[in-house]
Parts: sequence; structure tokens; C-alpha cells
Amino acid sequence: MILRKMKYCAQLYLALFLISVLISEVMAEDCLDIPTKHVIIDGQIDDWVDIEPILIDNANDVYGDAFVDFIKVYLAHDDIFLYIRFEFNQELNSSKFSNLDLHVSFDQYDSEPFFAAAHFYPNPDQGFVVLVNMINDQTFMNYPASFTRYLGRNVEYKVALSDIPCSLQDVSEIRAWVHGVDNQRESIQDDSDVVKIGCWSSGFNGWWYEKTAPGTGISIEFTNQHHWFLTWYTYDPTGLPTWYSASGQMSDTTSFTGDLIKWVGWPWGQSYKSPNFEKVGTVYGVLSNGSNKKITLNWSLDDIGSGVLNLTNFMKDVVSGMPDTRGLTGWWYDPSYNGMGFFLEVYGNTLFMAWYNYGEDGIPRWYTSAGSFPDGSSVYNGTLSMWRNGQIPGGPYKQPEELKEQQKISLTFTNSSRAILVLDELNVLNLERFKF
Repeated sequence: MILRKMKYCAQLYLALFLISVLISEVMAEDCLDIPTKHVIIDGQIDDWVDIEPILIDNANDVYGDAFVDFIKVYLAHDDIFLYIRFEFNQELNSSKFSNLDLHVSFDQYDSEPFFAAAHFYPNPDQGFVVLVNMINDQTFMNYPASFTRYLGRNVEYKVALSDIPCSLQDVSEIRAWVHGVDNQRESIQDDSDVVKIGCWSSGFNGWWYEKTAPGTGISIEFTNQHHWFLTWYTYDPTGLPTWYSASGQMSDTTSFTGDLIKWVGWPWGQSYKSPNFEKVGTVYGVLSNGSNKKITLNWSLDDIGSGVLNLTNFMKDVVSGMPDTRGLTGWWYDPSYNGMGFFLEVYGNTLFMAWYNYGEDGIPRWYTSAGSFPDGSSVYNGTLSMWRNGQIPGGPYKQPEELKEQQKISLTFTNSSRAILVLDELNVLNLERFKF
């Protein structure tokens, strides 16, 4: 796995019906990046100070006497929620209007329009959101009061990623509007925009393995821009741990395909040099976004053959709880050592990580570390373990052996995108989230 900066510009990859109030002014070829951050829904804007608005609207561009004039919209997300903040051109006063409604409609090719509405009742103690699928005229979620707040000129709310419908594909027209009492409204619409949207794939970020064959699997992360990056951790014929990487853009909303790459790098502890790579096979993955998420990974290696991995999320199987609210799961690396990296997943107050690097003669090797890491913690202390004599690709299952306490590590998070890793109290790596 080489962690190189890669610049892509993809079609928007969002199945978030409320977000479409934004993308009616964003062309399909633009890149839309949503910051990762945990936001407390309290009406305050302190959580948003380091987040730029994703849309800036003209002031005083409303119809008639409408007073619901929004001027900025902000987005953020973690592994559980999408957070949305609207800033208005005037203070929201409950004496002036009885409710604030957001409506979004999608017209799809060769299918019925999908219409969604979010109704905000601006009472700090009683506010709630109702999301309505207007095709079936049924309410599919009542959000509690804690999911939306307004204060001054701001409304902020959150939507559970698991509640976002995943049925939208090609969209030929997007319309959005916001209005208050008596249907006085501000509207933004652009009939010419055609965008590709789909399910939010961050729910698939993490460690994946076969329950019947633990010891090998993949670590994978998806981005908002429809991109993915994985490493397949496995074993070579001599029984030593090895890995392959693959990356690319989603083929559609549920599948991806790419080349399997093998790297030759520098042995850790020696002078850095850029690693080399060669294509050694292919992978094809399919996401199953049901109540129990699954990944089916078809692989082919030129010198071995082919096979299928039926994968489930490892952390959800071994620990109970919820993902860390800061969105720490994913790829991390030190730019000074481009070509090796770390994959972290924080779930159920437990951190599980792997260090993908190189052993003697530059051969790919991997180490793991796992331990307690309560939600909100900033420091993790543990040891690295090496594994050997596990199942090789296409071979019969063998339970791997664990060689513990290879090195001591200390990982300190300075924020949700930067961390300091100390190895054996000597070597310091300045890690940051890998953006691919």
C-alpha cells in the first residue's frame, strides 16, 4: 500500500436528500468534500468555526415578503450522523413564523419523483424533524428534539446516516426550497443539473474479515467523492505476513473494481526511499447495505489464481458499542514516509490498528495493535503484534500465530485529522489523515 496524494474529481456521491438543497448550485463535475467532525446539536456555532460554508446564497433574494432568507449552509459528518447548519439573513423569531420547512424533490430517469420534506418547529424544547416520503405519503422517521436546535440566525440538525434512503441513482432534476408560514418561501432550483448520487459509503469504512477464516481480510475506506482505498492483509507462502493494495473510483453505488498492487519499499530503520510497485492482480467488490452490511470481494492474483471473500465488519463482531464520534476510522500516514501507512478503526471504546510497512529486502509486512480507547480519549498506549503462518490466498484455512510485544507504541490525537505516533519511545511519526 503506497499512500500517495492522489487528486480526483468525481461525480457527487451523495444519497442525502436534504443535502440536495446545496447541490442544485453545484455542477456534477465539481468535487464536494464534507469535513469529518462531531457536532453537538445545541444551537451554538462553536463546533463550526473551522468549517467553511459549502454554499453561500445571495441575501435578500426571497419572494415577496418572505422572511426565511438563508445565506450560508454548512455540512459535517462523523461515522453516525450527517450534520447540517443553515445560517439565515435574519434572526429566527418564533413570534414571526410558526414553522420552517425544507423541501427537496428529485426527478429520476424513467421513475417516479421522490419528494422529501423536513419540518422544523423552532422551539428549543419541543422542536423536531419529520422526514416524509411523499411517493407513499408515509412518515418514515420522527427525530427527537435533541436532533435539531435553532438560536439567533442559525438552525442546526443531524440526520442518522442509517436513515438515509439509498434508492436514488441518476437524477435529472433537483429542486429545493425553504419557506415559513403562509408558504412564503425562498427557492433555489436549476433544471439543468444532472448528478450521480448514491448511498453514503462511510458506513463501510473499517476492518472486514471472513468469520469462518479469521486472520486475513481487508481494511478499507471510502470518501465522499466516490473513491475507495483498501489493503488486503494476508500471508505469503513462507508464512510471513504480506499485503496488497488497491484503489479507485466506485463503478456505481454498490460496486468497485481495481488493480491489486504489490509494493517493494525500504526496511524500517533504514534510510527512506520511494517504494516501487507492480500490478499483480485485480479485485471486484460489491457492497450489501442491509441491516447487516457485507462486502463480497472477488480477487485474482496472476501467480496464484482467484477466489472470493465474503466479508463482515470485524469490530462489530468482537466488541459491542458504537463508532467513535470523531470519525477517526480510516487511513493515516506521515508524509515524510510516503509509501507506508496506518489503518485505524475505533469502535466500542476499542482501537484496532495496523501498520503496513516493509521488512527485510523491502518485502511488505504488517503489524497490529488493539486495546482500550474510550470515546473522547486522546492517547492510546499499546504494543505491536506480528502474525505468521496464516492462510495464504486460495489455500486451506490455517489459524495464524501471534508474536506479541514487537514494539511499544503511543498514539496521541491532537485533533480528528492529526496524531503523533511514538515507536519504542524513540521514533516519532507525525500522522495525518490520508486524503485520496
